[in-house]
Amino acid sequence: MFNFGLLTAGGGDFASRLMIWLPIFLVSITLHEFGHAYTAYRLGDQTPKIDGRLSLNPIAHLDPIGTLMILFGPIGWAKPVRIDPSALKGRYAELLVSLAGPMANMILAVIAVAVLKHAPIPLAYEGIIEPLKVMMMLNLALAVFNLLPIPPLDGGHIIQNLLPYRWRPAYYQIMPYGVIVLVLLVLGPMFVPGMPSVLGMLMRQAHQFLIWIVP
Repeated sequence: MFNFGLLTAGGGDFASRLMIWLPIFLVSITLHEFGHAYTAYRLGDQTPKIDGRLSLNPIAHLDPIGTLMILFGPIGWAKPVRIDPSALKGRYAELLVSLAGPMANMILAVIAVAVLKHAPIPLAYEGIIEPLKVMMMLNLALAVFNLLPIPPLDGGHIIQNLLPYRWRPAYYQIMPYGVIVLVLLVLGPMFVPGMPSVLGMLMRQAHQFLIWIVP
């Protein structure tokens, strides 16, 4: 999921930025969903393999409506990986599956920062700098957004698996309202004057932290 402003931020026309942004986005969401699928498979669930999700082909992970929203709306999504929790082995298996997607994006973001900070990029290859910046910011956005503790995001599933069993029925009752909260977070600052962008603030803090942790 992403903020449409990523396409229009900075210089250059929309088409040229889209040519940089879209391939990186496809790779990023593919690795995100593959991370979920592969982790579930390694922990005993055959469902991702049956569904054809153990693939690095972006087509296996694209959702038709979500893809259209990626191109023309303020927020988009990939096809969620279907899992069978009863087939997973290990007490924290569901938690690991939920973490795998955002962690794949964080790894890509760290790699981009490390290259930007330390790799000697020759003058002839300076054109790679912009794609690396897009790779860093886009994957950071995907990780931060999906780790928000709101269902149906990965962060919502993580909270669900960390809650004591006696609290989960109450959590299940509020889960349907998670989509409303997400819509308000994404669209609220666009239409409500003076409304702070929670996502923007989280992104700034996460960016500073990322720069700090990469030596």
